[in-house]
Amino acid sequence: MKPIVPQYFNDKAHVIVQDVLDYAEERHVREGTCTAQSAAQYLTLDYIATCRDFMFHATQYLENEERVGADLFLAKLPRGRLKDRFERNRVACAWQLATQTRRYFPDYEPLLRLAFLHVLRSVDDTNTIRWNGVVLLAAASLPGVLTDIRRELRRRGIKYDVTLVADATVERRTERAARLPTLLCLR
Repeated sequence: MKPIVPQYFNDKAHVIVQDVLDYAEERHVREGTCTAQSAAQYLTLDYIATCRDFMFHATQYLENEERVGADLFLAKLPRGRLKDRFERNRVACAWQLATQTRRYFPDYEPLLRLAFLHVLRSVDDTNTIRWNGVVLLAAASLPGVLTDIRRELRRRGIKYDVTLVADATVERRTERAARLPTLLCLR
């Protein structure tokens, strides 16, 4: 089996991910899980929670771990008639969602920042903060968060610099986010 190398943007996976998320939103609204106005936020928070749970106790953010989190998230969504097409392209769809998260979840950054601030305010143990999946995801995805984490850990007594995300990973993710046209966030 040939290894999948993540691309900047995969058109085929984009269409499938968009269809799966659209079907999941429609199904959640129909079943009464959430309202039509909050369906996108519901899925965004579920994505963050799924990645958080998978990355829990990791010592450093790795892009492949977020890809697995995205895979787990997509796997638990209702897919209906899209199941076969999704299964054939599952890994590519997970890479697409993990690398283009802002495109599919317009409120991703503010909701991730709120989840990150909640962790900082509610957790006392420095190891729990360092190994929390939300903290790792925020450190890799949000500008300025690495500085905030280092400052908070220093206030709590950590005397060394904690590397939560490799500098090359942060640069790559920041560059990718900068290339995203803002109009494409609208579905």
